[in-house]
Amino acid sequence: MKKMYSVFLSCIVGLSSCLGVEEAKKESAVSTAGEEILKNRDFSAMKDGQPENWRFYTYKDCSKISIADETYKDNKVVCIESDNLKGKGYISQELKDLKIADKTSFKISGYYKTENIGIDKDGKCFVEIKYNGLEKDKKLLKYQQKVLPPAKEWAYFEYVKDIEPPVKDLRFMAILYNCSGKIYFSGLSVTAQKIKSIDTSKQIYIWREAEGLCLGFANSNYKPQEFKNTADYFSGGGAVYNTKKEPFIWNFKEKSEVDPETLFTKKNTYKIWLRLYGYRQMPLMNVELDNKKIASFKTKKTEKTDDKGEYTGAGEFYWQEAGEFTGEGGNHKLKISSDGPFGIDAILITTDISYQPKSFETREIANKDFFTDIKSGPVIKAEYKVCGVSDKIVSPLLFRPHIPGNTPIKIKNDEAPAVFHIDMPACIDIKNVSSHWAGTSWNYESRWGNKFLTYKKVGEKTIENEKYNSYEIYLYYLWIDIFVFVKGNSQGFEYGKDKKCFYSLEYKGTKEAQEKLHIRTVEMKPTKAFSEIFIGPAGKCFKSFYCEYPDVTETMTYTGINFLNVWSINIAKDKELWDKFVKKCLASKIIVTAEFSLLCSAYGPVEKDDFAIDINGKKVDRASICMDLKGKTFQKNLTAVDELLNNAVTGIAFDDENYNQYQDKIDYSKRSKEMFEQYLNKKNIAYKDPVEIVKNKDKEKALYNLWVDFKCDMVLERYKILRARYDESLKKNTISTTQSRKFFIPQILKNKSPQESRENSYWDYKKLAEYSTHISPMIYTYQGIKDSHIVGDTIKMYNDYIGKYIIAPTLLAGHGDFGEVALSEKKMLKYQVFESLMNKAPGIIYWETSSFFDPLNLSQISEAIRIAQPYEEFFLKGEPCNTVKASPEWARIIALKHENKILIYAANYRNETDKKIIITLDKKPLKVMDLEKNKEVEIKNFSFETDFLDERGKLFLVLF
Repeated sequence: MKKMYSVFLSCIVGLSSCLGVEEAKKESAVSTAGEEILKNRDFSAMKDGQPENWRFYTYKDCSKISIADETYKDNKVVCIESDNLKGKGYISQELKDLKIADKTSFKISGYYKTENIGIDKDGKCFVEIKYNGLEKDKKLLKYQQKVLPPAKEWAYFEYVKDIEPPVKDLRFMAILYNCSGKIYFSGLSVTAQKIKSIDTSKQIYIWREAEGLCLGFANSNYKPQEFKNTADYFSGGGAVYNTKKEPFIWNFKEKSEVDPETLFTKKNTYKIWLRLYGYRQMPLMNVELDNKKIASFKTKKTEKTDDKGEYTGAGEFYWQEAGEFTGEGGNHKLKISSDGPFGIDAILITTDISYQPKSFETREIANKDFFTDIKSGPVIKAEYKVCGVSDKIVSPLLFRPHIPGNTPIKIKNDEAPAVFHIDMPACIDIKNVSSHWAGTSWNYESRWGNKFLTYKKVGEKTIENEKYNSYEIYLYYLWIDIFVFVKGNSQGFEYGKDKKCFYSLEYKGTKEAQEKLHIRTVEMKPTKAFSEIFIGPAGKCFKSFYCEYPDVTETMTYTGINFLNVWSINIAKDKELWDKFVKKCLASKIIVTAEFSLLCSAYGPVEKDDFAIDINGKKVDRASICMDLKGKTFQKNLTAVDELLNNAVTGIAFDDENYNQYQDKIDYSKRSKEMFEQYLNKKNIAYKDPVEIVKNKDKEKALYNLWVDFKCDMVLERYKILRARYDESLKKNTISTTQSRKFFIPQILKNKSPQESRENSYWDYKKLAEYSTHISPMIYTYQGIKDSHIVGDTIKMYNDYIGKYIIAPTLLAGHGDFGEVALSEKKMLKYQVFESLMNKAPGIIYWETSSFFDPLNLSQISEAIRIAQPYEEFFLKGEPCNTVKASPEWARIIALKHENKILIYAANYRNETDKKIIITLDKKPLKVMDLEKNKEVEIKNFSFETDFLDERGKLFLVLF
């Protein structure tokens, strides 16, 4: 989208003259505090029917701009409107020869409303300022953008941002981009004021990154797509997010100072600022200091929503004032709690009571030792805020120890173990438990000594008028994952009920406060698996997960899952266990492949001569694209392939993220330059240093393209050798875990286009397809249902580029560290199965295993399989059909034709669910079936109608 957007904006200067629009006047402006920068901001001064100083731009004949008949707050109103989803239009004002000093804070503000807005998959309405766009030094170029969600009534917006360099020119724009409908603007404003200077000699500034301060909070450095290029989206290494309504607690010690005049302990009054994420729910937050409430507020909404309050786009962090307190040294506890989700990026505490932070201006100059963090002992936290449990299948609950200092705790055999206490509703049984490096049937003595993991039921109790069973799990090693495998029983298990599991950790005589895991009871229905199309999870180690999950095959058979991709198959040590597991899978017609992280430390470190070099000549922690393929580093990986294939694994997925988005950063090693010279010599082209080519790539386009080709070919060379070794070793295999089918699957990054894949991560999908049975791009969507189209579009894009149906995507089922799927968005899992199948994906892999088997997620995937499985021939033999049309145009339609039938997938991921669509065929059908409801649909001539009140994605079968 950003590329399309940049192309759209590049038209501004070139088309202005032919549109007959008067150029904005070149006036000098010197900004003082709060001074208005825009000229004729109220549109009052008109010339030739258009506001002076303003430029209007419309795209082709699908949009128009006008002065509306109404006024708002005594200001005239401008309307931008479009009659289709590809409509683009904007109003702009360009100011040159400005003399605005460095370190200035700019505020964009105004009023707007929308009417009948329809949003394309990459559409939005927004205002933006481009600073120093005319300057040759592109380091001075800065942007400030505010996305505006649909609003039926007049709404106020504002956005403040600090701009460090001096500003010599700016261009303000109010834009409708790839949307239909109307947007009205009034009272637009841009003001500026000097950023207040900070005096650390007189005031105290305490800065803390939120990550690591409070155990049990998930840390994430994920940036939403629309903020990928925003350097200051968050501070430090990311932010912490709490979706479980647990308090954020920071214990710290304040330095004690003596007042030199009174010789008494000096008292300081502090103000607290929190940099919070603006969730659309606007939860109520309470702030306590030493158990005394000092602030209560609702968070500011920065997430984008429609007029129903539904999520439409990611939000940002903002600074929130969070109370004051007085201290004179000693220990303190800051507690931040909420009645909903919240995210914290950073905490600022200062004695400068009048100071209001804009961005990160105090981070580097903050006092380093005035507050000292107080660390607590280990705790255990549930990985997900809500988990499902079924009475039809056994499924895992995932817990994780959070250890101070982030290092494992090993308890000696003659010492008391740590005890993990669990109170589970009586209608749910614990079937088994495993922990890192141990289960109830195995252990690694180097970690656990001679102790195995044990657990037992220790009693019964009543909690909140419900019967509970109490369990104790005894742990000698605290680190990473603890799995508790559960299943509903006949003691009052009812579907769709909310339950609670209570738990706590006892360590060295100290029992932590009891925590709560919310459980939703889920109905699972039996589902038949596909015959050829494979669907299943990737990740989790054989011993730490599957060894203690003997019910996994029954779970998969019941839910229609026929594929497993298993990590860390240490077969040499556990051949008996592995053979038993494989035979059980094969008896259930389950395909088993190995997940193999290429060039990772598990197979030995990269040798010193095989590291990549960056453009500045420094070593990068990545293997060189021209690593010695006969050297130790790569040979160790080939040996690993042999070991896997010689021990009853006949399929491998190569998890290869070595060069994700490395673009021009590497590789400028001596060997790479030498091999590039040889590469050019074969083409009779004079050599040029790739460093110089990359630095001047706009002028050296032909050589730059050859440099990209070269990097892709070097990466491809590895896969030629890996595939040859795979085929060779496969001949020695005695047991097929893939039912005699070959699975050689590069599992790699996706990009917005095949060319971006080549330039950004050195993947040429078309060439790679020559050596692969399947390619599995990682298509992770983080904004729920609304982004489900990305899955289908990406599969189609790569299939079209390659010329055959080889794309079997890796999709996100959920991951505690960066992608728990919200309850309201779980159905994206179902829709993304349909998106994959309708684009002829031969298989689907899911990341990550423990979340995949959660009934809340698995029920959606299984339901999609149950609906689609009878029509497998369409996905295998059907051809794309372009004769099916729909109105309005925002309706998403994918169709496959097979024999005398058409299978149609209709979806509405972004617009209101009560909006009906009409689907039109090129000839009158005999019958149309809604496969979701298994019900015949009324036909009118060549058309039929549907809405999306019950489902945002539906399959229809058309018979002629």
